[in-house]
Amino acid sequence: MTFFRPLVLVFLSVLVSACALMPRPEAAAPAPLVIVSIDAFRADFYDRGLTPNLQALADGGARGAMHPSFPSLTFPNHYTLVTGKRPDHHGVVANTMYDATHPADANDPKAAYFTKAKAGDGFWWREATPVWVSAEQAGIPAASVFWPGTQAEIDHTRPAHWLDYDKAATSNDRVDKLLAWMDLPAGQRPKLSLLYLDEVDVVGHKSGPDSPEINAAISEADAAVGRLVAGLKARGIVANVIVVSDHGLTSVSQQRTYFLSDLMGRGDLPADAKADPRYDLIYWGSIALIRPLPGGEVALDTLTKTHLDHMQCYHKADIPARLHFGRNSRVTEIVCIPELGWQVAGLSIDNNVGNHGYDPAYSDMNAIFIANGPGIRPGVVLPIFDNVDVYDAEMSLLHLKPEPNDGTIAPIRPAFQP
Repeated sequence: MTFFRPLVLVFLSVLVSACALMPRPEAAAPAPLVIVSIDAFRADFYDRGLTPNLQALADGGARGAMHPSFPSLTFPNHYTLVTGKRPDHHGVVANTMYDATHPADANDPKAAYFTKAKAGDGFWWREATPVWVSAEQAGIPAASVFWPGTQAEIDHTRPAHWLDYDKAATSNDRVDKLLAWMDLPAGQRPKLSLLYLDEVDVVGHKSGPDSPEINAAISEADAAVGRLVAGLKARGIVANVIVVSDHGLTSVSQQRTYFLSDLMGRGDLPADAKADPRYDLIYWGSIALIRPLPGGEVALDTLTKTHLDHMQCYHKADIPARLHFGRNSRVTEIVCIPELGWQVAGLSIDNNVGNHGYDPAYSDMNAIFIANGPGIRPGVVLPIFDNVDVYDAEMSLLHLKPEPNDGTIAPIRPAFQP
């Protein structure tokens, strides 16, 4: 036995060395990932019996409701869905913003102000790394039809395929453009695709969440999803598909509106004034972001100490911690937060009958989540979770390491194939 022991050791050593030299099998490439956003699709719209295509995806996969991040607005929550960061951390704190550190621009005297028309300016998106940037930098081609932020160069990167926003493009136009990119040669074909559908939001603002018009818009969005799924199937593309919304929708009216200039006392302000020199109103509606101007500081400070039946105004440092809002420099010094269904404006407000942006604790703000594909278990209904958790799921499906963020994959993990 003593004689054979060295021979055995030599044999094992040779075997281990040989195994080390053998090529390791490559990890399986991730399935393509398609992320669809239906703007303002409230979670309970799914229960109206108008969405057979969404129901088919959910029945064969997973679904759940999500709390949006505050404020429950379009641009902040679309960036949360692809970064896992709350608006206070990714910097897109509203649909319109102010940042005094924006470089001066001789051609734009309002360079420090963000509007949707400036969505291609990477300055506003640079505080976080979205999923498409990580994908492109890992060699995964990405494509986007109108997803907010994809027009901008972020960390020297854009999706391989992207478009400037065109409000005239129908839902079917958008689906067909995305599918056309799927027909490109294999090396150019997107493996991560993002699609933004906004008809429900557009109609919801004008007609409200309980109108025949919004039911028609819900059906249109569902038909677009069906068109997308059929197009993928016709091309033999087996993809993981995630359908989300950014927030919900609730009813509003001009009669349930606080006007800042009235609350502050109009003084000598003319009845037909278009602006109030005491403040710069950066955003208004379901939330007000207010920059005090010289002469307005005392009145606005007093407003934060004033009891209002359906709204509370805060200095940014005093906003309730549960809203995770107020630390970013782009959050204005004064923030007014109305109750659900109430609004706040300066001197006037549009006659919309639907809005969003409210506290995520209101169920009317709940968003939808549906996932289907080879990486998703069928028949899973998830308990409600925060939308910061979606990003980790996206990165997992792409086999990428997520950037540091505010979410966790734990609430969505039960939907994943083992």
